[in-house]
Amino acid sequence: MPTVSFIVISDPDPAPLTRGCLLNIREIIWGLAYNSFTVGTILMDNRHHTTHEVIRFKDKLELTPPLLPVTKCQEISAMTKLKSILCEMLEFAETHPGESIKRCLSKGLRIDLMSHDKETHLQISRTNGVGPSPEEWLTVCKLFPYPILVTPTRISHAGRIYLRATFPTQPKLF
Repeated sequence: MPTVSFIVISDPDPAPLTRGCLLNIREIIWGLAYNSFTVGTILMDNRHHTTHEVIRFKDKLELTPPLLPVTKCQEISAMTKLKSILCEMLEFAETHPGESIKRCLSKGLRIDLMSHDKETHLQISRTNGVGPSPEEWLTVCKLFPYPILVTPTRISHAGRIYLRATFPTQPKLF
């Protein structure tokens, strides 16, 4: 079964899932089957950019609206996938000012994003002792949802090497 990421938007449980937490499709199915979610939990499906609420229907937990089916034909190129990840991260950062969202990619690159006070903070990092390359920074900037032309600062902290920059948040047109 393909892995699909979901972002926890809100959880009314007294011991809630962390907002921004990523879950895959198996965790969603398991959580619904074993009543691990709290009714009222809101999740965002990253495949279709849709939000779903956990409801109780006939003594079972379900999502409303139901999830769209996952097909084996949903293969996305690495660049398209990264662009989608960056769009999802930016949407979360802009709707949750001051909260950082982090994504670890399959090859060990981590992307952190936070938006507040008309500024967006972007950083990429690695723990391999070398850090991210300038080409990786340019790729992330090129695939970012809006054009960003900034030169990053290279820093090292707690075993990670970062390229980071702050730039003005693009105003919404709608």
